[in-house]
Amino acid sequence: MLKDLFGLFILVLLVSAPVFAKEQDPFVAGGVTFMDDHEVLSVEIGAEVLPNLNWSIGFNAPLDSGEKEENGIYSAEKQVWGLHTALGYEIRLSDMLAITPRIGVNYNDVEIEYFNEETSEHVESLNQNNITPTLGVKVDIARVGLIVEGYKIDEDLSLSEEEETAIRVMAAYNF
Repeated sequence: MLKDLFGLFILVLLVSAPVFAKEQDPFVAGGVTFMDDHEVLSVEIGAEVLPNLNWSIGFNAPLDSGEKEENGIYSAEKQVWGLHTALGYEIRLSDMLAITPRIGVNYNDVEIEYFNEETSEHVESLNQNNITPTLGVKVDIARVGLIVEGYKIDEDLSLSEEEETAIRVMAAYNF
């Protein structure tokens, strides 16, 4: 299933290529999204689609076998993948420095499986989809940038009892 989604992501990028080609300053970014105690690999490409208006699309994939947590007599394992997109307005402070406030949308597909620790039996599987708004900023110094975004994690998707915020941190290279 992850391969199919990655294929869909590549297809969307190829279809979007003419939009990226019309303007200048494309960028690629890679980093990590921190959700609960779970790290998710994040990659993104983007470009200026109108003067000072940047659009990007990205993909999130798990870095490990999943987050595990004990919950009474059951243990839980969580897997996450997702897509994200953002729109930003670039404010150029000088030839070498630009700040881009960003708003976006994040889609997460979360699968939580519960196991009985004593018998190692599979008890229950939950698969939930979540779409949340994101807020962030991209700071560019010359050709290198840093993207930081945050969004609230739905409490039904979190293994923790506390309100959680996911943070995405990516390094960017501007062409």
